[in-house]
Amino acid sequence: MKQDFDNYNELRAHYMAVRKRLGGLGNSPGLVPLRHPEEPKIVSPVIEEAPQVIWEVDGLPKNRFSGLLISVAQKYNISPKSIMEPNRRQNIIKIRREVVYQAVKELGYSASQVGRWLQRDHTTILHDVYCYERDHAPTA
Repeated sequence: MKQDFDNYNELRAHYMAVRKRLGGLGNSPGLVPLRHPEEPKIVSPVIEEAPQVIWEVDGLPKNRFSGLLISVAQKYNISPKSIMEPNRRQNIIKIRREVVYQAVKELGYSASQVGRWLQRDHTTILHDVYCYERDHAPTA
């Protein structure tokens, strides 16, 4: 299909119409040379080790309690900060109760010490210990 154009404007209008139909740039001032695609780079697979999550607990002394808090947080795959926040969601409360119970009963810290570290009253800590014991008591 050969078309004859009388002047440059007709040729340019036809060229722009074809470019527009094909999805190219309609306002292009002239032909754009085609680029050769670049050769794909061959990349050797890199085997990465799984990163070990190491939490830093701000505001706590580096003692057995901070280690307990970090280990329980890793056990449940949450951050220690979320355990220490004033959060009332049931799943966080149960995790916090486990931390409190282990700190008081197994590590021997007082309710006042644990309460200071978690920014809670000592009576709240005693209540958490009671609730943890109640929920985890062996059924006879």
